[in-house]
Amino acid sequence: MKIIKILISIMFVFFFSACYDTTPKCDDKVTLKLLEELTKEEFESIYVESLNLTGVGNFGANTNELANKYKEYLKNVKVDFLNFRTQEENVKYKYKHCQVDIKANFPNTPDEIKAPSNLVKNLLGRELKDKYKTIVNGNGMEELSLYYRVKLSDDNKHVNVELLDY
Repeated sequence: MKIIKILISIMFVFFFSACYDTTPKCDDKVTLKLLEELTKEEFESIYVESLNLTGVGNFGANTNELANKYKEYLKNVKVDFLNFRTQEENVKYKYKHCQVDIKANFPNTPDEIKAPSNLVKNLLGRELKDKYKTIVNGNGMEELSLYYRVKLSDDNKHVNVELLDY
């Protein structure tokens, strides 16, 4: 009887250790919060890059001031995450490669930050990628697929999210 209890105990240990996965999920709450922050940082980076590409500073625009206003504007941009997909999982290194579809709703863009972005649109024309137009010019919905990596830190206390591509 004692041997049976020991065997059952060992089976439970193996069962629960196999079920317990420390790798963070693609749609964990912490992952979503970090992913939203990264997405908005990327939108801001695209806006600033478009300002720099066109040299709007040469036309009297204060690019730092515009970037700060755009960052404030981004607080009103609503980002929804849909259709999470795990592309690859590595349990040994505690990471997953994930894909998610996003819908970013850009509300009415204030004229003070839209005017330089219209200049960007006019100067770059077709060179401005389609997916950047709404991000830079606002007033609409942008749909993108994001590819990212979610990883647990070595001490198992922090989740790291890295944006790979979109």
